[in-house]
Amino acid sequence: MFFLHLLLVNVPGPTSFQYLRKVNGTSYDSFFDACRELHLLEDDNHWDLTLADAALSSSPQQIRQLFSIILTTCFPSDASALWNKYKDSMSEDILRRTRITNQNLNIEFSAEIYESLIMIEDICILISNMPLIHFGMPVPNRPAVDIINSDVQREHQFDKTSLATFVAENERLLTAEQRNVYDQINVSIAAQQGGFFFLDAPGGTGKTFLIALILARIRSQNHIALAIASSGIAATLLDGGRTAHSALKLPLNVHTNPKP
Repeated sequence: MFFLHLLLVNVPGPTSFQYLRKVNGTSYDSFFDACRELHLLEDDNHWDLTLADAALSSSPQQIRQLFSIILTTCFPSDASALWNKYKDSMSEDILRRTRITNQNLNIEFSAEIYESLIMIEDICILISNMPLIHFGMPVPNRPAVDIINSDVQREHQFDKTSLATFVAENERLLTAEQRNVYDQINVSIAAQQGGFFFLDAPGGTGKTFLIALILARIRSQNHIALAIASSGIAATLLDGGRTAHSALKLPLNVHTNPKP
């Protein structure tokens, strides 16, 4: 619909949808292709420079998130070319972890390492509920294993050293009320007591900061912490955050109205 609107604004005197898809005597299959041929879209060079800058100063996880945002909101004309150019930068942490796990520093980038595409697709689904193939990207080779095992592997991919550093630097910043909640939850976890804890406070009082610190502490101790939110926007505020529908595979059909 966006590309159709773009054509309607820029093509004078259209007489049909087929007319809008025809550029210089050539009929194209989609409105997007017609827009690209008419040079109505931003050049991919802009996104190329954006990723090149990120590759110099950002972590692989941050670059993957940036690339996912570009895919889902900016619609680059050749997403696969951008992936092929920066896939090493997006997969460096996986390569490093693989070398450490196998105690072999000679391991190089391979198809298995480039399965960071799975993480990118997870972010795209979180943002737009669309798989990578929708954006002209290759389909990641997801292992045919139990989904629970995949989730466990994902949760063990956090850098425990950096998380421990984050906890050490930020625990001292907790207010008295935050420290009270923080200590109660950690005691409950250590004692394996379980339970429910509800945080109720106005916006801007540090709820997200407190939750992020709790998640970091749990993960730094090689435990699993599932950060689940009710909406995609809320999930993006948490490290490793996912929506409840994505993480728990809850059925969601916005086109179906249940009968009263």
